[in-house]
Amino acid sequence: MRYLRNREKTIVALALLTALVLASCSGSGTGNSGSISGVSLSPLVVADNVSVVDPQQPSGGGSLQPSSFSLISALVFGGLSPASDYSNDRVTVYVNERSVDTFGTINDILCSVKQTRYDAMINRGPYLALVDKNLCSSNRTDASSAGQASTNQSSGSTMPNYELWTIDSSRTSASSSHIVRIWVHEKPTTNSPTGKLIIARMVIKEGVATAPPYGIFKIDFKAVDPLTFLSLFTGFLAAERDSGTGKILLKFATEDKDSYQIEKATLDKAANGTTGAGTALTLKSIPGQAATTDRFDIAYDADNFLRTDNTGLQTCLDRKNYDVSAWRYGLYDMAGSRVARNSGFPIRAGAAYGWVGYWGLWLQQGVTVNNGDTVYKHDYSNNTETPYAIVKSGGKLKKHTKQSTTLGNIKNIPLDWWDSAGQVNYRVIWNDMSQVFQKVAQQDPADWTWGNITPTTLSLSALNSTELYFWSQSLGGQARVKLAGCIGTGPPFNCVGVPTTATPVVYYAEDIVYPTDAVPATLACFDMCPDSTVLSSPTSSATFTNPYRTDIISYQTVTPGLATY
Repeated sequence: MRYLRNREKTIVALALLTALVLASCSGSGTGNSGSISGVSLSPLVVADNVSVVDPQQPSGGGSLQPSSFSLISALVFGGLSPASDYSNDRVTVYVNERSVDTFGTINDILCSVKQTRYDAMINRGPYLALVDKNLCSSNRTDASSAGQASTNQSSGSTMPNYELWTIDSSRTSASSSHIVRIWVHEKPTTNSPTGKLIIARMVIKEGVATAPPYGIFKIDFKAVDPLTFLSLFTGFLAAERDSGTGKILLKFATEDKDSYQIEKATLDKAANGTTGAGTALTLKSIPGQAATTDRFDIAYDADNFLRTDNTGLQTCLDRKNYDVSAWRYGLYDMAGSRVARNSGFPIRAGAAYGWVGYWGLWLQQGVTVNNGDTVYKHDYSNNTETPYAIVKSGGKLKKHTKQSTTLGNIKNIPLDWWDSAGQVNYRVIWNDMSQVFQKVAQQDPADWTWGNITPTTLSLSALNSTELYFWSQSLGGQARVKLAGCIGTGPPFNCVGVPTTATPVVYYAEDIVYPTDAVPATLACFDMCPDSTVLSSPTSSATFTNPYRTDIISYQTVTPGLATY
């Protein structure tokens, strides 16, 4: 069994970040009260995710809390105040077990609904909400696959993918149910050339505060072809109180006619998470092919997890013996205070609304803007607007800045290293106590996923060069370790015992050049070149003449010792 930790924490140190934990897709869960005829009404809020199997403390004591380790040896994190944001912010731990993958769809629904802020907009009339589909797909119950994918792919995999939802959140009295109506127009795709119109209605009878762990609610949903109104898929998600036992039972079912698939799931879970039982069923019936059934019955107590598949095969797993993987993080300063990053803001372009941020501009389907057009930053807190001019460019300029440090300052930081002899990609760390490089993970060439291995010393007895080359996500790009003092005129070179805590490390931190940044007047192209002629003329300025490469361009400055572009 594998556990994934999700925590909104990171310590900042000399521009280097320690990747500890992941920020969840939800907000605080609190909202403003609505009002009808002068009667103040509070929203009813349901759970924003479902944890099928809650994490247990590991065998022999220990803790699921992230261990404190540093990028810089001089940093000590033990002195953070218990009242700091770092100590008190929400921690989310996902349990990955393939029999509960169906519950990932449930979490997609709950996370998306949470983003609409139906709690804050109660009784304010219909409104538009931007819902990031990628944000929720990365926070599924089967989060190990999503987390691994985000690790193995470029940062572009986390680019927002917004949908525009129309929401109406209402409640007529303090004793009535909270009703949330939802309309979603999905964009056309290859499989659905006309797109989809999704209609949903959520009725909340009790919130999660009074009916843990989910609240008591039901969401009915249906998707139709917007031209023919033929049904494409239907389903429901409900949390109900069993009249006999008083338990809150979770039920889910959906039928997708596009994929000829039916999914069903039920979950009976103790309020304290120590015991539970459930069933997950996936049935595929593609015309012309034999129908397939994938069914899992699960049951667990405080110590063990039992899975039975549709063939009768049983698998028993130890709930207190597992691997832990942290795959996202938040941002905190040295005092443990949360650093609020402005990732973007809502805008208005004419009568259309959108969002602008790190990944660029998002607008409603069919809406375009041109260079020089004016858009307005919309501040919903005071209903004011600030004009901005649109600047459109044919590409991105990336800056690679040379940085210097030592092995002692990057101990335990993951470094990707290619073993050319064995044709294997390893993940290596510098073990400062043993004064050696250790291979701790290996990449599977079939699916590019990383798997932990028994730590093994990286042999430096027969190297082809007196330099080691790595790539590190934590350092921001390529890294080079110069091994001065190796034996032999080589290759090969014997560099055993040469690297120490003080061995220099040079790395190149990659960042995007922003419109307000100062860019050197003279550049030489070295990667993804828009004009290859500048390679032989380092004093020439590169020009964007290549029509096939205008997305991401990298440059290097001419003057030695300066930052490279």
